[in-house]
Parts: sequence; structure tokens; C-alpha cells
Amino acid sequence: MLKGTTKISPTRIGDDFHIALHWGLVHMWNSKDVAAHPGDPSQWKRLTVVDDRTDFPKFKLNQRRLQYRLEPIPYPNPPPATPSGPTDSRWLVLRDHFDMARQVFRTAYDFFVQEYSDGHHFLGKPPGNLPASKKVPTPIDDPHGHFIIHPDYGRINHGRTAAGTEKQNGRQAHFNHIHAQLGPS
Repeated sequence: MLKGTTKISPTRIGDDFHIALHWGLVHMWNSKDVAAHPGDPSQWKRLTVVDDRTDFPKFKLNQRRLQYRLEPIPYPNPPPATPSGPTDSRWLVLRDHFDMARQVFRTAYDFFVQEYSDGHHFLGKPPGNLPASKKVPTPIDDPHGHFIIHPDYGRINHGRTAAGTEKQNGRQAHFNHIHAQLGPS
């Protein structure tokens, strides 16, 4: 279908993975639930908003924890059967699609962390006091984040520009793409 001069194609479940649709617009896990039950995702609830603008580096891990919002997948169980009939089986397609999206985005992130600058001793100064040789790749749900920015980046947009608008440097500015930096910041 055409809209103006831009061709718009419908999303094909199982074939298309859009960072905004399949990651950035999925509601974040309530970090208080994650911290209270770190090993039991059945106790976690989603936020009622996509992002509550929590700046996770301000908290210790046991206070509030950023959790990769696609893990566990958003739709793990079928909805309950209704009085009018059995459960609609479309949930299985949706669940499998989000499982694939989770894997695609994690694999892309892992590639970027290994191949681009995420605190590498040659490409960029590693954060913290450890020597560069002791640094490990930053996990996708690390609350501090480094140079790979994505929808679950721990930091929110910080500060204002000279014109008074919000700086676009945190997860709100990256809800629809992954920023992989080549070289030091």
C-alpha cells in the first residue's frame, strides 16, 4: 500500500522484527517486582506505561533492577478460555514471534558488544576501576549501560540542549533502534 510517496508494508509475523514494535513499545517490567522476586518471573508485573523514566544507575541492584523486557517473553501462556468457547490459538503465533524477536535482538546486541566500542580497552575507556583486560561485555540489562544504547538502556535522556529541549541520549531516544558506537566517545 502507498501513503504519500512512502511505501508501507504490513508487518509479517515470523518474518519482520521491528525494534520499536517488538521491543521498544513493549511495556517494561515493574522493577520493584523484579527486585522482590529476582528468580521468579511469574511474580513480575508489567508497568501500565511503556517506560516510567526510571534512571537505573541511581539505584543499587537490589533496590530496582532493569530487566530485559523481552525476557521472559511477553506472552508465555495462552489466555484463559472464555465461556463462549476455547482459547484463540493466535496467542501461539504471537508467543513464538516474540520469542524469535527476543533472540534476534539479543544476538544483535551481543554482536555489537563484542565488535563495537562498549568500553573496550583499545576502542574506548572502560568504566570502573578494573583493568581493561578484566572487563566483560556489558549485559543487555546492565543498569548503567555503556556505549551500546537500545530500548532497555539503563539511563534515561539527561539534561537539556541550549535551546531548552531534552537531550536525546538515553533509552527514550533509542526505543526504535540500537546505537552501536565505533570508537571512543
